[in-house]
Amino acid sequence: MRWIFSVLAVVLLFSWSLRWTKVEKRHSINGHASVAYKKDNWTGQTWISYGPPLGEVLIDIPLVIDSKRFDANDHIVNELVKHGKSGYLVDAWRKRDLATYIWFTLTILCLISSIIGFWRIKKREKNVGNLLN
Repeated sequence: MRWIFSVLAVVLLFSWSLRWTKVEKRHSINGHASVAYKKDNWTGQTWISYGPPLGEVLIDIPLVIDSKRFDANDHIVNELVKHGKSGYLVDAWRKRDLATYIWFTLTILCLISSIIGFWRIKKREKNVGNLLN
């Protein structure tokens, strides 16, 4: 029972590496942008990572239709305009953020509980050692 929080913390830390699955990587769209498709395994939502060709990702956009792939910047803009007013995009971001916040909170609580547990064990061993001497 002592090790439950430590084991749970390790499992939670490992689960982060299993969160995202790269679906498809496209290096550039018309030489202007880099696009990668990835799936959030925790929420089931497919995302587009969009940014400059040689730079880091500027934005993640939830993909509304999984089978649709974009061939030009205009198609991405049209998709955002089409679904931006519906609230779907915000709901997808909120769902992803909520899953991340829950994971982060549980991981921190387990790590703190593990540290406190190890500290108590060491303190108890020290007190038992002092009693025996």
